[in-house]
Amino acid sequence: MTAEVLMFFIFVRICYTDIFYRKIENGVLVLLLITLFLFGLINLNSQLLVSLAFLVIGGIFLKGIIAPGDIKLVAVILAATDINYVLLFFVMTLFIGGVLAIVYLIKNRFVDSSAKNNGLPYGVPISISGFLLLVTSL
Repeated sequence: MTAEVLMFFIFVRICYTDIFYRKIENGVLVLLLITLFLFGLINLNSQLLVSLAFLVIGGIFLKGIIAPGDIKLVAVILAATDINYVLLFFVMTLFIGGVLAIVYLIKNRFVDSSAKNNGLPYGVPISISGFLLLVTSL
């Protein structure tokens, strides 16, 4: 129960800063990494997966599709994710991101048409997917 509550507040903080400041703080990611390690969600077999994730997601970053904070967040989550659930994590993230994109389109079209296009705070779908996946694996 303690791990879930702590992870919940960490992910809420990530979502908050990503929505309002478009930034995912390194200190919060380190806190998440330490939390996952202390609760036994990260093991040594995760290192290969994290390395591979950095390569793949790094390529996506170089194309300008995703921000560096998002990459670090995905890497921390993947460090604690069983290899059998990696695809599920990405599918969940893409689905939630699609819903978020629709909400932003509606908001910018009908509610706040003067808003600049600042992109999507993709840390939100990454956090929601990661939290759901990590909590169910405890």
